[in-house]
Amino acid sequence: MDIEKLMSLGLILNEILSNAFKYAFNGSKTGTIDILMHPIKDDQVELIVKDSGSGISIQMIDAPGDSLGMRLIQAFSDKLNATLSIGNVSGTVYKLTFDPTR
Repeated sequence: MDIEKLMSLGLILNEILSNAFKYAFNGSKTGTIDILMHPIKDDQVELIVKDSGSGISIQMIDAPGDSLGMRLIQAFSDKLNATLSIGNVSGTVYKLTFDPTR
């Protein structure tokens, strides 16, 4: 990956992890965050970040533009030409699919 893609990816990860540490565990000192990046096709990579916290609210999924952090995640995903999905399955799950060479 070129440096611009790596920087966008790093900023996305920073924002997701910051949100997890700030909101997911409701002040608890325990919890897990899993980060997985793997190829899914010849030209596609999937990044999955999942926490075991309380889960993102439906309002945040439905209206991500209301949050600066979510707007940053979306903006950097757009810069990667990535597909972003966010879910609430036993915690918050972010899936980002993109071509690392383009």
